Amino acid sequence: MLPDARDAGSRDAPRSGRVAGTCGIFSFPRSRFARFSHQRRGRVRVAAVLAVLLSAGGATAASVSVGSRHACAVLNDGKLMCWGNNVNGQLGIGVAGGKSLMPVGPVNLGSGRTAKAVSCGDSNTCAILDDDTLKCWGSNNKGRLGYGDLTQRNAPEATAVNLGAGRTAKAVSTGGYLTCAILDDDTLKCWGLNSVIGYGGGSGDTTAPRSDVLNLGAGRTAKAVSAGYAHSCAILDDDTVKCWGDGWYGRLGYGDANGKSSPSSNAINLGAGATSVIASPYFSTCATLTNGGLKCWGQNAQGQLGDGTTTDRNSPVDVDLGTGYTAKFVSMASNTACAILNDDSLKCWGSNDPGSFGIGSTFPSQDDLPTSTVLPAGLTVKSVSIGGEYTSSGSSTVCAVMNDDSIWCWGLNNPNYGLAGVGKEDQLILYPTRVCITADDCTAPSGPPGPPGNDGAPGATGTSSSGSNVTIVSGPPGPPGTDGSAGAPGSAGTPDSSSGNTTVYVYVNVSGPPGPPGPPGPGYVAVANGVGNQTAAAVRKVASLQMLALSTVLYLLFY
Repeated sequence: MLPDARDAGSRDAPRSGRVAGTCGIFSFPRSRFARFSHQRRGRVRVAAVLAVLLSAGGATAASVSVGSRHACAVLNDGKLMCWGNNVNGQLGIGVAGGKSLMPVGPVNLGSGRTAKAVSCGDSNTCAILDDDTLKCWGSNNKGRLGYGDLTQRNAPEATAVNLGAGRTAKAVSTGGYLTCAILDDDTLKCWGLNSVIGYGGGSGDTTAPRSDVLNLGAGRTAKAVSAGYAHSCAILDDDTVKCWGDGWYGRLGYGDANGKSSPSSNAINLGAGATSVIASPYFSTCATLTNGGLKCWGQNAQGQLGDGTTTDRNSPVDVDLGTGYTAKFVSMASNTACAILNDDSLKCWGSNDPGSFGIGSTFPSQDDLPTSTVLPAGLTVKSVSIGGEYTSSGSSTVCAVMNDDSIWCWGLNNPNYGLAGVGKEDQLILYPTRVCITADDCTAPSGPPGPPGNDGAPGATGTSSSGSNVTIVSGPPGPPGTDGSAGAPGSAGTPDSSSGNTTVYVYVNVSGPPGPPGPPGPGYVAVANGVGNQTAAAVRKVASLQMLALSTVLYLLFY
């Protein structure tokens, strides 16, 4: 048919060789074989769609938590995956020792049970399950697992932590010497080292949740909690913040370095309500505010308070985020802090010795102020967690869940721990790098299908004989064409030269669909016998007509 006489459906296929509806993703070279029948075009479209669908996959994350030597992520399907050091069984896989450079799991939380939230501490892990019960495992220093003993556990127990008759958990935070949980009635309980859990001090340990709750003030309840190494902070129902525990370097925020064995009757003076709070694993604290502001206090030797100085502060000071920026959420390790900003970008400050700013270097921040992380192209940050050694000089590892629910980590990746979870033993990961929960997470879509197969060869030429009453009809259709050649491999992914973010791609070839049957042969000669017997000729003529009908049907089916 002439190019301009084609129907609307066929106009999308031949000229450019483009499969209709693909916006040029699949492109075939022009050739005389590019004119497809309706059925053939449909098969090509289906093949193209299937190639895309079959290449999709991978796991997505709801949240991530980074501890001192390990990290865990709750996936969107409720599975819990962990990676890093396992010396105390904190990965929850049933054995202690070793490490995993990539996520392992899912953690067995019990028959039919899934995770809603997770908190990673100093070699211990706690998770809130889908039935709102709480389970903890790993190191049981100071009884912080909450089972009434000091026994290490290498996997979640069959039974949950006893939070009290009928009580369940809404939030959990596990730190160095303690664990805290907000209960379903918004009350707060902590357990672990008695001097820091907030029940008035004393020696020894509380190895299981007490029957009584923390006294947050008359009528006050908790909205959020953060347990550090030896101090904790909570946002109350009126958006105020109270901190208790050890007060070194002024990390409680009350204007001095005194410790508090229980929550104070007075809230910290922040000048506005709080939306998130983080008690660092060592000597500092930060909080985001309802007015978009961000304040920090405590130790500032590495500029981790973000105020442009290295002066310790025993009262909250403003973090300078830059003109036009406000803060939505903050996370902090020993010497590094990062905040999600109003445009969902990320800025970090403090120590950048292990590359925890994610800028491709270990250079310190200019003027000890927040520095923008170089995020992968097209991605923004939904949540962030920072971990690392619980020491005053500890280096930090940062992990973030992006707007596409993928996890990217960077910073310290001590070969003994593999805390970044990126499958490498490199000491430092200087740019955000994808954490592969499954193999599909770091696999690119397959290459496009190959071009359609060539048309089949013409049918065989009919035989002939002498005699009268000769009728000539078309021969049978030719055989189907051969399969199309394999699709060309997609081009391999390359690092973004502007950011250094790297994703490894693996492409799969997909063969094109087979070509259609060939056209009918040049002619099949039906004859009578040599003397032209009319009866025999009629019989042969009927057979020829049947072959013509069959040939016509097959032709219409394939063209």
